[in-house]
Amino acid sequence: MVTAIGVVWRELHRADGKRLVPAQGGDPDLLAATIGNLFRLHGPSAFSGEAPAPRVNDGQEAQLYQRYATLLNGSDVQQGRLGDTQLAPRAVLWQVENGVPSGPATLPQTAKWVLDPAATVVGDYRVEGDEKGPRYRLWVSQDAPLDAPYISSLTGTGVPATVERRPKLAWTLGLSGAFVFVWALLSLSYAGSVISDVYFLMQQQRPVRLEHFSQENKSKICEITGALPQGSLECTGLHVGELLSWCLQTIASDVQPKHPAPRRKETAEQCSRVIGLAAAYSTRTLVGEASPSWLGVVSNAALGRWVPSAEPRSVSIDVPLLLLMVSVVLLLMGLSYGVVGRGLGWIISPQNRFSLALAQASCWTILLLSSAMGMAAFNAGLGATAAALAPNPNSVGFFPTLQTVLWSVLGITLSSPALSMVIKALRGSIPDDSSISVAQDATRMQNGIGVLNGAMPVVVRPSPADAHVTDLFVGEDAANEHKIDISRLQMVMITAGLLVTYGQSILAMVRERSADSVFSAAESGNALFAQFPVVGEGMLVMLIVSHSTYLVSKAVTPAPKP
Repeated sequence: MVTAIGVVWRELHRADGKRLVPAQGGDPDLLAATIGNLFRLHGPSAFSGEAPAPRVNDGQEAQLYQRYATLLNGSDVQQGRLGDTQLAPRAVLWQVENGVPSGPATLPQTAKWVLDPAATVVGDYRVEGDEKGPRYRLWVSQDAPLDAPYISSLTGTGVPATVERRPKLAWTLGLSGAFVFVWALLSLSYAGSVISDVYFLMQQQRPVRLEHFSQENKSKICEITGALPQGSLECTGLHVGELLSWCLQTIASDVQPKHPAPRRKETAEQCSRVIGLAAAYSTRTLVGEASPSWLGVVSNAALGRWVPSAEPRSVSIDVPLLLLMVSVVLLLMGLSYGVVGRGLGWIISPQNRFSLALAQASCWTILLLSSAMGMAAFNAGLGATAAALAPNPNSVGFFPTLQTVLWSVLGITLSSPALSMVIKALRGSIPDDSSISVAQDATRMQNGIGVLNGAMPVVVRPSPADAHVTDLFVGEDAANEHKIDISRLQMVMITAGLLVTYGQSILAMVRERSADSVFSAAESGNALFAQFPVVGEGMLVMLIVSHSTYLVSKAVTPAPKP
């Protein structure tokens, strides 16, 4: 059990064990009695902890400890006075320089009252054995503490936790996210362009590149197709363009070749390997055009990661889409570390709590925005050439279409944070001081702070460092901030479930696309990924019910009777 003397003893000592002694006008008994009286009024929750009693072999410390224990247990302090002096219900012990609080930027908002000329100064103190060291001044006030009742720069009691901004980490995360984002988009666009180039090679519409490809890969193609006679050193009677047209007919039966080839003996497996050579060639030479160059080699190494040269009959862009999502998260974390000082700062509300509404809106935005950008980049690379040759290029779009139901889902998830903020503004707010009873909260609410259906004000924490993950599951007011909120729990479960299932639907849609669909898109210039997966009405209903329950619960949380 925390005792008054244990708390007072800690508040009179610095972290290194050096204790405060009187300086100009300082009275150690008054300081100890003031802290003891605040402990009596507000309990241990108003302080940062207690310190153990000194060892008995330290006679001076043990004697002083006993003196303070007697003082705190005396009838005067128990009645809130010391002799003829009425002990204050609020006090600040802060370091001073030239008679004013040092570090005004670090002075907590809850201690700003000491700057008022009417604030009462009751003495200065210094650390024992440090004559030239810092001075600490004690201010007291007879006003009721609507915030922290005791604040000390010596021990940190009542001082909001601060988050150190980490610019190096912020720049590292932000630049890494930006690099991955741009690289993934360029890689997707490059992969689409390579597949488009392979398609036009198979259609024999790029004779110069086809000739270079034939010269570079003819012997390999002969080995694949068996066109190299036994004991012969040269491949004879092989027309690469005709073979590619035949393979286009074999691999993608729905695509109409511009130069139909007579029936050949090559199988789909052999054609797949030949097209793989064409994809590898296009990857190396697309930027350098026609023949490999240092620029083509660099482009291949930097951007050719997702070109399906090994298995051209299917296309998958699920991994780069995931990388795009990760890159957006890295960008947000970099910005958060630089601005707020915490990696998840973008979901911290103005009340310095983790916001459930902001969290779910962020998740949906990251999922849908990253997917749309990635699919559009691949579509643009795949269909850019055909679109340029189309009679009406403006009719060709590369961004996937969002169905009406999906727009409704986005509207619900993005409007929820705005409505949540409006409700919080109507309810009002109070500082996060656990020493203030719920009854006092209700009294202040009756005086005009809480105005929405009798709901209690929202607890505001002093610093973003005070935000906890548990904020996503517990209430926001003084009566419920340590209790599980079922409306929040169900919203977390529904949001997580819908994100996982719909995210899996997106990844399944962009995985293992057949050669028919890929080459058909390259032929027409249309988007391969034309729309997002269809959203059922059940998903929309679940979101409506979930968000409605969450917002209504936020709005009508009743205040307890004082």
